[in-house]
Amino acid sequence: MCTINGQSYDWSTISISMLGNINIEGVAAIEYEETQESKTYYGIQNKPVFIGRGIRECKGKIGLYKYEVDKIRAAITATNKSLLDIPPFNIIVQYNNGTSPITTHSLVNCIFTKDGFISKVGETDSTSDFDLAITCIQYS
Repeated sequence: MCTINGQSYDWSTISISMLGNINIEGVAAIEYEETQESKTYYGIQNKPVFIGRGIRECKGKIGLYKYEVDKIRAAITATNKSLLDIPPFNIIVQYNNGTSPITTHSLVNCIFTKDGFISKVGETDSTSDFDLAITCIQYS
């Protein structure tokens, strides 16, 4: 864990904005990643001579409390109210530990690729994870 002036970046230092809502509170988790295909090419004596790079892919997952999902569904104008019908949107994740400059990650052109709900015996909260397709991630 990285600490700066004694203050680390943790869950309490994150704020998330999406779908026109600034600093939404009903987020239980956020996960995103950028990957790129690569392949090593070999020459004489089976020695690697170069690495070719392929496509990049960005994807993520957001965990939302049920009340937050209900608010999103209420704002959908379609009859079905499925999260899959929402046009691409951005998610802004900001990290602010109070001692360092604010770091912002922009998840650009997100769409939900999964919709539904799960609840289990013994759970004290009602959260569900929703997969995201993301066009690109801008780190600043």
